[in-house]
Amino acid sequence: MLKVRDVEIKFGSIEDMKKEILERKEGEERHVIYLPDARTFSKIFSARRIELLRAIKENPELGVSELARLLGRKQEAVSRDIAFLRA
Repeated sequence: MLKVRDVEIKFGSIEDMKKEILERKEGEERHVIYLPDARTFSKIFSARRIELLRAIKENPELGVSELARLLGRKQEAVSRDIAFLRA
């Protein structure tokens, strides 16, 4: 089963990220991705990958093959995008 976590995406520098980590309260669990700019965001989160994330969130019980059929994409492409997003 695939799962989409709640993730906050912020634009900022490495220093901004480090500052936030140091200010985080003990035990606080948040998933934050820091990106340097919107161009990097658009390379990582293409329209197809956003569509895939929505499909996973709405159908968490589906495997890669079923997601590929649902989205009208090749299984290899969906599998590649999932591996990329996990990393």
